[in-house]
Amino acid sequence: MANSQFQIFQSSDGGAPTLNGTSGSLIAVLDYCLTGSTTGWTRTFTSSSSGTVVRAMYQQASGSRMFFNIQDDALLTSKEARIFGFETGSSQDTGSRQFPLSGQGVPSGYGYVVTRKSTTIDATARAWIVFADTSTVYFFCITGDSAGTYTGFFFGDIYSLKGPSDAYRCIIAGRTSENAAGTGNDTIPVLSGIASVVNGHYMARTYGGGGSSITVGKHGDGVKGSTTVLAGTTQYPNGVDGTIYMAPIWVHENASSTVRGRLRGWYQICHAITNFTDGDTLNGSSTLVGRTFQLIKTNGNNGIFCLETSATVETN
Repeated sequence: MANSQFQIFQSSDGGAPTLNGTSGSLIAVLDYCLTGSTTGWTRTFTSSSSGTVVRAMYQQASGSRMFFNIQDDALLTSKEARIFGFETGSSQDTGSRQFPLSGQGVPSGYGYVVTRKSTTIDATARAWIVFADTSTVYFFCITGDSAGTYTGFFFGDIYSLKGPSDAYRCIIAGRTSENAAGTGNDTIPVLSGIASVVNGHYMARTYGGGGSSITVGKHGDGVKGSTTVLAGTTQYPNGVDGTIYMAPIWVHENASSTVRGRLRGWYQICHAITNFTDGDTLNGSSTLVGRTFQLIKTNGNNGIFCLETSATVETN
């Protein structure tokens, strides 16, 4: 199995860009995180028109080599940015084979997802953290809507059970509405049953390569934790062996109840959030021996994001 390692970027880094409620601030963060030598994504273009439209297109450096376009301007407000996935990019601010499709996506049937940047339209700095490698980016930030609560988006390859022959293993996920305070519209902490989808989660095509954009779901270990959100209920630590339990997050196609693969390096913590602190690190044991992890607490569903930090992130 091939492995990779996420680079970690955060707002506390020396020289890191400021994320806030002004036009273009998220593009500045993504440039900082994705276009350097360690992650290698390509920004194929940036557009600006009289300071009112700011968009950029990024292509993965490896894997399925797909694109996402981000609109980070004041078209509605600068509290959010719109994110569009494309199989191929263009020299303009669009591409071909978009996912999600117009009418399939949210908000209000449009073909994009949303990520929240700030609760205010001003220069108030917001804390952020990004985990990225050459094919996947996970973005989290504290918008100020709810104290200490992270929201965000992700784009890039999953680890496909079909292997690298799954040419459309790219996923995009984000918020389901614009200009909405709080965390009720955040979907990245949400899980579902295998016959259901998670709104705001899309892949370019099915595992067989047919059709076009599909909505997908994701699930963890519902016996040891929640079946609907990234939260846990298992005794901490587990009484019998004194260990912390975590589970991979599986991506599934609900139409056929097919498990397609796993989110790369992202795990469900199977214990209550009260046992952990934001930024905690964990060392794996048993089947996860040699792996290290970092916790991001809290998400909008009273849960925890857990990301792998060692050079053991599975990839294909």
